[in-house]
Order: sequence, then structure tokens, then C-alpha cells
Amino acid sequence: MIARHRTLGSLVYPLFVGQVVALAAFASVGVVGGVRAFESRTVIVGLHREAVLIATVLQGAASESEVAALVEQISTTNAVSLAIARATGPPLIATDPSMIAAVDRVRARAWYGGVAESAPSRERPATVGRRIATAALGRVVLVVARDPQRLRATRRVVVWWLGTIVLGALMSVAWVGSRLVSAIRNPTALLQEATARFAAGDLRYRCAIHEPVEFARLAATLNAMAAQLSERIDAVSEQRNQISAILRSMNEGLILVDERNQVQMMNDAARELFHVTTPRSDDSERHTLLEVVRNTEIDHFVARVRCGQDPLRTRTTIYRSNKRYLQLSGTTLEVAGGRAVLVVLSDITRIEELECMRRDFVANVSHELKTPLTSILGYVETLLDDRADTNSADARRFLGKIVGHTQRLHALVEDLLQLSRLEQQETGPETATVHIQDVVANVRDMVGRKAEEKRIALLAEYRGSTRIQADPRLLEQAITNLVENAIKYCPDGSRIEFVSEQDKTHVRLTVQDNGPGIREEERLRVFERFYRVDRAQSRGLGGTGLGLAIVKHIAQAHGGAVYLEASESGGCTFTIELPQPG
Repeated sequence: MIARHRTLGSLVYPLFVGQVVALAAFASVGVVGGVRAFESRTVIVGLHREAVLIATVLQGAASESEVAALVEQISTTNAVSLAIARATGPPLIATDPSMIAAVDRVRARAWYGGVAESAPSRERPATVGRRIATAALGRVVLVVARDPQRLRATRRVVVWWLGTIVLGALMSVAWVGSRLVSAIRNPTALLQEATARFAAGDLRYRCAIHEPVEFARLAATLNAMAAQLSERIDAVSEQRNQISAILRSMNEGLILVDERNQVQMMNDAARELFHVTTPRSDDSERHTLLEVVRNTEIDHFVARVRCGQDPLRTRTTIYRSNKRYLQLSGTTLEVAGGRAVLVVLSDITRIEELECMRRDFVANVSHELKTPLTSILGYVETLLDDRADTNSADARRFLGKIVGHTQRLHALVEDLLQLSRLEQQETGPETATVHIQDVVANVRDMVGRKAEEKRIALLAEYRGSTRIQADPRLLEQAITNLVENAIKYCPDGSRIEFVSEQDKTHVRLTVQDNGPGIREEERLRVFERFYRVDRAQSRGLGGTGLGLAIVKHIAQAHGGAVYLEASESGGCTFTIELPQPG
């Protein structure tokens, strides 16, 4: 069943009117009873006096006929019924046949006088309620009766006036009650509307009640409360916006986990780490930490933090689109009466990659330096042997080997110094207007002899403007490294094409060969330091493993990039893309 809630009017108004009606009913009954008692007493006294007076008048009559005439005259004049009877027997004179029965009931009072009320009669019900008085008249009885209809008419007049007064009073009370209920209900409705709007968040609404004073004071209190709440909410909102802005700008991920191991909050950095796409405001269904991060190490780390007292730190690895290294820091918080855990996730992937590159670099440099140094040491020891003939062909061959390895060491050191200078350069290269034909001509002069030895054709094509903004020395070195690599790995009789293409914003310098090419899985690593597709062949050709790394750093120093694509002819296509001002 649906509970029915009653309004203030339905509770107060019926009760108020009901009480007034009950009081009016009791008052009416009391008044009517009093009127009847007063009427009865008045009639009784009047009838008794009339009976005595009529008896006195009749005693002065000379004959029975005169008595009968006086009785008829008095009955007609005074609107009463008269009867004269002896102690026994029927009445001698009766103006109304109904008096015969009345005489029989009251003749016993004849000699001491009195009044009586007629009892109900089946034959004459109209006589019910008549008042009867008796008086002694010598040896006979005088009976005087008043008609009940006249008594009832008088009573009806009294009841009518009484009903009119009561009805008027009830109408007045009803009107006053409705005004009273309205005086309470209207301010109450305004207060109800104000509280509803406050609850809905409209704290700028103000309730205007001027009277009664009690409701006006209550409205003023509500308005003051709304103003204070608005100020506090604005302050909390400002703090929340500041905290939200701080959390969004943080590079570290933040995850708040409650005591049920459900995620309560994640900032944008944490969502990006774990590829969480649900909106931040969607709290309809909380998910556990393991459901969100899909990493048991992080889940176990949170459990250890919750059980311990001191903040914990650890490292972990997650696998999403790529491998990410994270450093975890955890501490406990008291949130909503429960023990929550706040986890800070720092992405140290770049640091780990740099550390790995440093380890690989040290290992590769050590390996690259160890091989020629070992060879030089061995040849020098042989030459220093007393039994060695320094003028023999072997000695000359050994000295040639020493010179070759020394040159390789020199080239390796030069490339390392060049990389170091590129990495430490903070202001960028000093650019100038360069004619690309001049740069290509210098490259031809440097690598032309090597190309002629392998009968490799060097072709150049220029599309668009040939004037570019770049550091001529660095640009020449980058193109030289690409052309030298192509010459090293291309078979005899090949050709190498250089293409310069410039638009309004970029210039693209492409070196394309038809050599053996590079497998797709190795193309992303060829720009790493000391990475070689074929280490034995590269070392035999005199490469240091740093040429493409230098090309990449030169392009990045100019704000550009270098790309490697498979050539349609089966070789490789290296493209240096540099931005151009204007």
C-alpha cells in the first residue's frame, strides 16, 4: 500500500472545526434543555395562576348556565382548554373532548392544586406534552390545559434562532480557521520551496517572509545558512579544482585504493599508463585494483603497504603497447573511516632505456676498442721480437695492419667526440643559407674515389629550390655518412641516387641505393650506436657503427628526423627531413 501523507490543513483544520462543532452541539443541547426547563417552569406557574384566577371568577357565577358561558368565554379568550368535574364521574363541563381523559388523571390533585404533563395517548397523540393545572372549586375540580402545539411553536422559534446563531458562529469559525491555516500554510510552503531549492543546489535563492515574525526569523536563518554553505562550497570547489589541476599536470600516476581494494581515484597519468578509458565521473561501479591495472605485482605491493606502517618503494614492469618500467611508492591514508592506500607511479622507462643504452655503449665501446688494441699489441710485440726482421715483407704487412687499426681507432674516437658534441649542444647548430649542389659536390669529392673503385654511379636530382637553411658542415657530414654506407654495402656496378625535394615548410634529402637492403625487424635499430646488421662484414669494411647514429643526431639538432624505408629496387632509402623557416 502507498502511504498517504496528510497536509497541515487536513491535519489541523478538521480537528479544529470538529472541536468547534462539538462545542456548539453541546452548547445547543444545553441551551435547548435550559429553554425547555425554563419554558416548562414558566408554563406551570402561569397555568397554576390561571387556574386559581379562573376558579375565583367562576365562584361568582349565579347559575350553571352562567358558569358554562364563562368557561367557554375564558377558553376562547385565553386559548386554553377547561373542564369542571366532581370527585368521581365524567366532567360536568369540558371545552375539549380530550379533557375527559385528562380529568381522570389529575382529579386527585384537585383539592391541593398543581400541574401535570399529559401522558401519551393513542387516540389523541396531539395532546402529548400539554400542560395541565388544577384548582379546587368548592366540591368540584377545575382543570386547565394548555395546547402543546402552541408550546412547540414557541420552542421552534427559539430553536430556529438558536440554530441561526450556531450556524453563523460555525461559519465564522470555519472562515477564521481557514485564515489561520492559510497563515501557517503559506509561509510553510515558502519555506518548503526554499529548502527544496537549497537541497537541489540553488544556494543563491532567498526565501522572503515578512510575517509572522517566527517564520520570518526562520527564513532569515535559512538564508544565512544558504549563504554560508555557498561560500564553503565555493571554497571547497576552488580547492578541488586546484587539486584536480595539480593531479592532471603531474607526470606521476596516482591511484587511491580503499580498504576493499577498490580503485577510488586515478589521475590522467595513471589512466594513460594502464589505458583506462572510463570517464572520471563514472562511479556507478567500482572496480578492484587488479581489474584495472592487470598486474599482480602492483596488487601485492598495495597489500604490503596496507599491512605495514612505513612507506614502501619498489620497481615493476608493465606490458601494454610497449614495455614500461615503473617505480612504485605507497603510503596509507585514513579516508572515510577506512584505511586506504595511495600509490604513486613514476614512469622511469626513459631512465631505464638510457641506463641500458649506457651499459650497451660501454660494452660496445670496450669491445670495439679491445679488438684493434689487441691486434696492435700483437703486431707490435712481434715487431719487437729480437728475431723479427723489420725489413721483411711480414714486418711491412704488420705495420700496415697497425696503421689500419690505428686509423680505425682514430675514426672511432672522432665519431664518439662528434656524438658527444651533438648531445651537449644546447643552442642548436648555426644555420645559414646553403646551396645543396655545393654540398653534394663536396660529398662527391670525398667519396668519389671509393665509388670509382667499385664502379658505382652517383646520381643527383633536385626538385624545387636548392637553397636551404642548415649548418653546412653538419649537413655535409650527414649526407657523406649515408653515401659512404651505401658505397660499402652496394655491389660493384651499382648506382646511388640523391634526391633533394623542397616545399614551403620542409626539405627532404633522400639517398637511395640498390644494395642488399635491411630486414624490417632491424630497421628501427639501425640508428642505435654500434648496432650492425652484419657485424663481421661491417668490421671488415672499416665501419665504426656510429655513422647512422650521427646522422640521426644531426637531423634532430636541426629539428628534423631521419627515416629508413625499403627501396623498390631492393635496396634502402634514407630520408633526412629538415624544417625550413617561412
